[in-house]
Amino acid sequence: MTPLEELLQRTFTAHENDGLDAIKIIEGVRQGLARQRRREKAFVWTLAITFFAAAVTVPLTLAHRNPSTGRIAVAPTSGPAVPTGMQPVSFHGVEVFIPKQWEVNDTDCGTPVADTAIIEDGAPTTTCLIPQKPGLTVVRLVAADTQEGRLRASVATEQTQIDGYPAFRGIGTPRGESIRLAVLVLPDPGVVVSAESPDLTNGTRILNSAQVVPVDSAGCSALVSPLEPNHQSQREGSHTVLVPDTPWGASVCRYSGNWLATSVALTQTQMNTLRGILDALPEGTSVPAGGEEAPDACAQDSQRGFIARFNFAAGEPLLVYVHIGGCDGLSASNGSRTTKISEQLVDFLTTIAGYDSGYPDPRSLDASTPQSSRPSQFHPSSASSP
Repeated sequence: MTPLEELLQRTFTAHENDGLDAIKIIEGVRQGLARQRRREKAFVWTLAITFFAAAVTVPLTLAHRNPSTGRIAVAPTSGPAVPTGMQPVSFHGVEVFIPKQWEVNDTDCGTPVADTAIIEDGAPTTTCLIPQKPGLTVVRLVAADTQEGRLRASVATEQTQIDGYPAFRGIGTPRGESIRLAVLVLPDPGVVVSAESPDLTNGTRILNSAQVVPVDSAGCSALVSPLEPNHQSQREGSHTVLVPDTPWGASVCRYSGNWLATSVALTQTQMNTLRGILDALPEGTSVPAGGEEAPDACAQDSQRGFIARFNFAAGEPLLVYVHIGGCDGLSASNGSRTTKISEQLVDFLTTIAGYDSGYPDPRSLDASTPQSSRPSQFHPSSASSP
């Protein structure tokens, strides 16, 4: 028996009155280690250690299962700390840190106009063939199964590990491109991070900050399935308004395909604005205006939406799930109260965190009347990505 197994056994034996079966847990860990591949071994030990911490303290973990691999991610309810002078950028469970003075997605017609990090999440981008000025450092995060992801990943041939997950690094020029890139590939969860810079040391430094995070610095879970409340909110007043009491902080998490596409920690002013918008919404659900949509497209839209996360001085965070596009049931819900959505809510969320289309386009929503031919109340720019 290893020292860790002995420690687990002693701890669980001491807490056997809490209903924990030490022998079964340890045996499960031992068997799991024997049959898992190398990348899964690290996860099993993480699960054992996390379970150990939960046995002697207040439970602080959430579990999510990756529908494509079946892997369960055990996610702490708070993410990693942000280094001084830096800001986090996360995508699909991978987080990197960029200089605080940079703007994220700082582009004009898809072309970077300053040092920036760009999240390529499938959102439509207008291209104007604006030439990129020289000397910029540009970091890009994209899914590994996209054409861009595959091309950039082709230069990453050096095997490594990030937080126990297999990874690949490399520097080179992807086929068909003219820019030399530093590239980091994480096959699981399936993310490619690349950096271009006049001095690739700067780009490599940012790639070296990459972490695999079930929960990012803004408190957003990397994977949420299904994208809807799974229990009623226990916070007093949740049946009356979406955000009762007075939160001390908040963030907006945007999802596509159930994966985190963008996360934003809100300022105090932004939090108060969002809370005011949510609490003013009338009970019920909104109906999308437009024609019929294929069932598979409707299923995709059910995996696209937002979670507004509000933190309080006491008690668990309150999560408000918001769907602004889809075939039915456009709404905001905290699990105890469900409301219609509004143009103001759509405009706030898409301005803060962007949006990658969906059906119907949220700009065509008639929030008060079932499917109709009356003109949309939304402006053409209200759901555009930042």
